[in-house]
Amino acid sequence: MQSENTTFYNTDDNSEHILTVKRKKFPWWVLLFLLIPLFFVIKYQCANEVAVVPQTDTTKKDTVENIVVEEPKKDDKQFQGEGGDLRINLQWYSETDLDIKVTDPCGEEIRYKKRTATCNGGSGKLDVDANADSAPEYTMTPQENVFFTNPSKGDYIIKVHCYEKRENKPIVDFNITIIDRKGNRKDFPGKVKQGETITVTTWKEE
Repeated sequence: MQSENTTFYNTDDNSEHILTVKRKKFPWWVLLFLLIPLFFVIKYQCANEVAVVPQTDTTKKDTVENIVVEEPKKDDKQFQGEGGDLRINLQWYSETDLDIKVTDPCGEEIRYKKRTATCNGGSGKLDVDANADSAPEYTMTPQENVFFTNPSKGDYIIKVHCYEKRENKPIVDFNITIIDRKGNRKDFPGKVKQGETITVTTWKEE
């Protein structure tokens, strides 16, 4: 505690008196009691802050090196029917009825009237036949699909026949896609007229 002397005068007799006033000092431990919880609150908030990492400039070289370029996957999800070990798929874009015909190395022809064939232990099948007269409805994205299981080595002759043209254009555009057992794909675009049968390609299976 601190003492402070205060002088005052008695007005009655003009006498001078000195009064000693004692002032209490603020307890230091109270301040400490208040500061300790505040310290822990600040420490907790700092510990839970998410550090923001400044974004560094990316050079053109870094961008090229850090990008992983994947090879396009060769899949046949857009095709109808089975894939087998060898797929031969016909696609066109009208309600016209086209037919695919595939002759295997044994001379057996797979077509809409003869949908299966065997050759040297292998087998082939026509499993998709679009826009036929017997179809419940016609589609503008038709496909026909022939697939082979354990295909025999040799030549496969692929033909397309325009059975019934149902569009105003004189020529029907189509595309034949062949996919082998390794996933290798090759496309053969072509054109055909009403009643015409054309040989699109000869595929050699090795």
